[in-house]
Amino acid sequence: SRSVNLLITGADGLGSGIRTMAVGNGNLDCENASYQPYLESYRWLLPVGEIEHQVTVCVKDGAGRTGQASASITLDSLPPQGEFSMPGSLERDGQIYVSTSTISVVTTLSVGEVPGENRVGIVIDGDECSQAAYGALGALEPIQVELNGDGAHWITVCLQDRAGHVTPISQR
Repeated sequence: SRSVNLLITGADGLGSGIRTMAVGNGNLDCENASYQPYLESYRWLLPVGEIEHQVTVCVKDGAGRTGQASASITLDSLPPQGEFSMPGSLERDGQIYVSTSTISVVTTLSVGEVPGENRVGIVIDGDECSQAAYGALGALEPIQVELNGDGAHWITVCLQDRAGHVTPISQR
């Protein structure tokens, strides 16, 4: 959601107390800002865009002195997207065949996701990402997976972004 709750705290140290505040996206000129009564909790709507946004708060005390603070908030409302492949495997009739019990899984992310800020988990013969053991997802680094026993297995790769969104990708 683009709506965030700002918790605004502070003190002027001289006893006149914080009286008013102004909130804005990006840089805010405290001298010319439009002020409203001070609130410790304030709902704010971030601009559109799955990017890092800067929110600035100006406060004014009873004597007219101003103070300013900024914070960066990264909006991430979309789950990660990507795919995986198994180098050295053979695909036929929608099935992937491998000749060894140790395989390499290579994952890729779609545009907008940042390698190093995402995690990957792998589930063998299941599709519940909550069962996966997660590790860091690097750019095109293969992950070694051990298959137990001969026969058919299916692999679910679970991509998790910094915001905690999870996307399962299965190959049966």
